[in-house]
Amino acid sequence: MADLLQGQSAVITGGARGIGFGIAEELLRSGVSKVLILDLGEHLEETKKMDLMTFNPKARVFYSQCDITDKQQLEKVLRKDAVQWLGSIDIVVNCAGVIDEFNPERCIGTNLTALINCSMIALDLMTKEKQGRGGTIVNISSVAGLQGVPCLAVYCASKSGVIGFTRSVGVEPVFQLTGVKMVAICPGATETGMYHDSTEIECSFPTLKTIIDEMVQTMPLQNQEENNTCCIISVDTNMTLEGKSAVVIGGAGGIGIEICKKLLSSGLAKLAILDVNELPIETIRDQIAACNTTAQIVSMKCDITNKSNLDDAIRGRVLAQFGYIDLLVNSAGTVDERDPERLLAINVTGVVNSSLMALELMSKEYPGGRGGTIVNISSIAGLEPTPFLCVYSASKFAVTGFTRSISNDLIYNRTGVKCITICPGITDTTLLSKFFAGQDLLFPWMSSVASSVKNNYPSQSPSDVGDCVAKAVLDGENGSVWIVNGGSSYKMEIPANQFVKQSSTN
Repeated sequence: MADLLQGQSAVITGGARGIGFGIAEELLRSGVSKVLILDLGEHLEETKKMDLMTFNPKARVFYSQCDITDKQQLEKVLRKDAVQWLGSIDIVVNCAGVIDEFNPERCIGTNLTALINCSMIALDLMTKEKQGRGGTIVNISSVAGLQGVPCLAVYCASKSGVIGFTRSVGVEPVFQLTGVKMVAICPGATETGMYHDSTEIECSFPTLKTIIDEMVQTMPLQNQEENNTCCIISVDTNMTLEGKSAVVIGGAGGIGIEICKKLLSSGLAKLAILDVNELPIETIRDQIAACNTTAQIVSMKCDITNKSNLDDAIRGRVLAQFGYIDLLVNSAGTVDERDPERLLAINVTGVVNSSLMALELMSKEYPGGRGGTIVNISSIAGLEPTPFLCVYSASKFAVTGFTRSISNDLIYNRTGVKCITICPGITDTTLLSKFFAGQDLLFPWMSSVASSVKNNYPSQSPSDVGDCVAKAVLDGENGSVWIVNGGSSYKMEIPANQFVKQSSTN
């Protein structure tokens, strides 16, 4: 392998330790002549630099202190320092990552948002159309991005998002245009400092923290036979909405309005509509009231990306007014690919924070809690890669991975809260109309692909999604994933984890 990468240059984020440092060693061993390591420390220890040089004495190793979550800092290091030191970039390895269940913003910001930003900057620098010479971007995900892990739900969300993003960008049309291929690597449990630190998992909600501690201490490793079983967990699904209360986040949007209508028509007694837009809520509240004239309906402005605002709305106002919460539906979302930070903050971090908050407040172990249901609206783009919606697809892969992670039977048995994922196909909303008009595309040249998809795949009304949500709430098992596409809805059977089977037989 000594000459496979002869003369090439590489950038490695998180390359000063653990997996990243091991990758640097192997790249140098394979002939890479210049390596730039980005990490949080002030400098690379001299002993580590000497260790790296033993693998390729003629190579040059550079180091830059960089907080990859700071996009401006990342832009400077890649566009100025990397170009100056390396001349050109042939390989980028996104290896920086954290496990921080207590701080979803940090975990998702480091593992997913920063990775997407770094990948897009690198893609721009490496593309042949801009005098780059092509190359490879390697994104380090995790086995946790393929299978829900309840004690690492936020981490799973971030790593599922990495897989969705990589698969969406790593398609032939992008490669043909740029000369850059993108691949994802999914390591299992690896002996690193971060792995050992993860045995002391922190979570911001006491009930979930207790459950996590028990799982870490008592959950045995699964064998191959156990992993061949279906991931859907069977629970009592006999539920009625009579006398129940619900919170619908994003309830003033196209799909959100229809969800509110269907829930009220099914007998819901109390409904709280939360949306970032204040004025339309009052009008919408009057419109949906006809679906259930006896229901108590309240509406309030809430920015799901603001954690304190979210806490005040749900814990401080809705819970105080209703006395209990039985159902949370996360329907807020955006498709603006041009602003990855905002898209991921709404579609992922906001969903994670509101879900964990609801899980705590609805838990049978919380004073006044009586169990309930959390429904997170993902997308078919959260199951299959979508090249013209690569950031959106990443966000919805993250939602699917997160929701499956918190739907573990041990969590359900302790809390009485079931968690369900809904994956709509193309739905006729104002949000999606703007996208298909080419206003929100990350890659403008993908507009023709987007138009082809719109013209050749069946669309549905927001009412179809509302019907599916109501059906899933009443009949869905904990952990179930529902697809609603072209007006038809059905439960998706989650396949066995083939990667576990393969690794156990090698």
